[in-house]
Amino acid sequence: RREGLQENQDTQNVLVEEARSCGHAANTAREIINAKKTRIEKLRMERAMVSNPRDQEAQTATLDGPESAELLHDIEEQKRAYHNSTERLRQVKAEIDSYKRAKLQSE
Repeated sequence: RREGLQENQDTQNVLVEEARSCGHAANTAREIINAKKTRIEKLRMERAMVSNPRDQEAQTATLDGPESAELLHDIEEQKRAYHNSTERLRQVKAEIDSYKRAKLQSE
């Protein structure tokens, strides 16, 4: 019985480390997303400052350029990474909670 409890504790410790890793990955992805959003806003502001609102051709040129498109693509990738990390974090938390409940019931 003691061996089973130790094995459960070891498994729980591994899950806690995985949870920390998932949390760190999610936070990093969120920081990257925010930084890229800020960069896009700056690019759009710069483009708006140099465009002439009375020039019809300039209005069509104010669409996002290649750098903004690349940043938007990167944001989508980071959103997927964030979603995957938070989803796995939820799963790991549920597993940790089940080990804790099992431990309480065995005492």
